[in-house]
Amino acid sequence: MTKSQTDIRDFAELRSAKRITVTRKGVLTVEDDPLALTSLAKQNTCLIQDMSQTGFLLLTTAQFTEGQILGFSCELLPERVLECKVEVVHVGDSVIGTKIVDIDDGGKAVCQAFLQEQFTARTQNSAEASSSASASRKPGNAPGSAHGKS
Repeated sequence: MTKSQTDIRDFAELRSAKRITVTRKGVLTVEDDPLALTSLAKQNTCLIQDMSQTGFLLLTTAQFTEGQILGFSCELLPERVLECKVEVVHVGDSVIGTKIVDIDDGGKAVCQAFLQEQFTARTQNSAEASSSASASRKPGNAPGSAHGKS
């Protein structure tokens, strides 16, 4: 396992909120940049590694420091963009752990809808995989059984 893979795993384990692994592109804006309110603000692309209702683990090549406040935006659902402010709480070689520090009601709704959709889909997939595995273990379905012989 590489150092950056270890960083990702370690940071993910530090969060207590239920999180989900996702892959979505996002944009980080340096909020303490005097140009942050203009189109000239320093923007950095990132990739969400996992998320919860309280924060994100982000893969990024940009350098940030703990305590730094960043603007974050990401299209979580089709034509529904999450915009919020996050604080950097952990820094690794290629990842940062962030917590949401400012989000409006619309952003909360997008985040909750996305997480609910993801949890539901994964629960259904898990249940389908379980029932499929159970069916393949039933007597008569095993190779060489009386029902399985040709």
